Amino acid sequence: MSFINLTIQVEESLKELDNCKREFEATLSYEELQPYFDEAIAEQRKKLTLPGFRKGKVPLNLIRKNFGDSIEHLAVEDIANKVFRDYVLKNKIDIVTAGSLDFIEYQPKDNLKFKISFEVRPDVELKNYKGIELTKINYEVDEEFVDSEVKLHLYQNSSFELDGEALDDEYRLTMDVNNLDENGELIIGQSEKDVHVYLNNPDLLPEIKSALRGIREGEERIIDMKNSEGVPVKTKVTIKRVEKVIPPELNEELFKKLSGKDDVKTEQEFRETIWKSLENYYENESKKQLSAATIKKLIDSNPIPIPEFYIENIIDGMYKNYEERLKRKLTPEEKEQMKNSSRPIAHEQASWYMIREKIIELEDLKLTEDDFAEMVKLNFERFNIPPDKLLETYMKNPSLTENLLTEKVIDFVVSNANVTEETKKIETQKTETQI
Repeated sequence: MSFINLTIQVEESLKELDNCKREFEATLSYEELQPYFDEAIAEQRKKLTLPGFRKGKVPLNLIRKNFGDSIEHLAVEDIANKVFRDYVLKNKIDIVTAGSLDFIEYQPKDNLKFKISFEVRPDVELKNYKGIELTKINYEVDEEFVDSEVKLHLYQNSSFELDGEALDDEYRLTMDVNNLDENGELIIGQSEKDVHVYLNNPDLLPEIKSALRGIREGEERIIDMKNSEGVPVKTKVTIKRVEKVIPPELNEELFKKLSGKDDVKTEQEFRETIWKSLENYYENESKKQLSAATIKKLIDSNPIPIPEFYIENIIDGMYKNYEERLKRKLTPEEKEQMKNSSRPIAHEQASWYMIREKIIELEDLKLTEDDFAEMVKLNFERFNIPPDKLLETYMKNPSLTENLLTEKVIDFVVSNANVTEETKKIETQKTETQI
């Protein structure tokens, strides 16, 4: 039921509860309720038929006499919601939920009392988003790292011949690994099956390499070593397979295959391609890490009360994504567990969204055609679409525009931050799992 153009002076109050939650309370006397009841009765008249009267022509006094009490009781919830909406509009309250009618009490011919709880969008005041302290990690690609990457590519394209014994370091062993307690008994839950170990892996611990030299298929050995905390441990290995590593022939065909480029024909050109690829990869990793650090810094520096409605919406989205991956519905227990574990993440996402929106507003950040230009340049030939049509498509893509706008916000913050740069050496690539 809707009530139109009714302006009544009502006893109203607004109470601030926790976080973004508010409670609206109102009391209307029967006199104040009368215009709403009159409209409710007039609305019912349009639908009502009684003997001797055509539909919509039953006298109002007759309707009021026979059905007035029941119409009043049916109308009170609609009246409460109407009074609440009018209060919100009049006071320009930015609500994020429709409101929940928590309490309502109607005393016939006397008054109506009710309470509605709801959440508001908080005022976001950013105090710290310019001049923040950030650290950018620049990863150093050197000869040693490129060597390890080349060896990894060659190892992954090697062939393996069964052999009964590991006569040198160019062997791959497949083994079951079990940790032992001080009495030499297996520790339940501390075992792995079919672990691959390449004896020439530069990261393989010397004591492991020494213990595995000359080992045969079917043989068991106990290796004395230390765990990550430096505590001595015993590990039993059972060799299931011993394979000789046969490296691929270094020729033009191999370099083309590994690089995916027809113009890479020599080992030197292959190394240069690997080097450039690694530099591009780690530069992107550096940017991702800087973006993540920027977002975290903004969230930590600008605490914002987050409406529960926002958090629940984000968690609901997580439910749906997870169910799509599992291809089944989550059980109530799984949902409760996921809700508890995902809540901090959802809170961070909601905080970042509100901070991002506020920076866009304060700095009047907008996307232009130039922001899409690089993407159009890279893809118009691939998709065989004219650049102007592809640009139009991209600019209408909500997900893409949101991502680009996020990048623009982060770029703005970084450009106005105090950025300290650090150089970090990259760890060499591992060819196989280490025990």
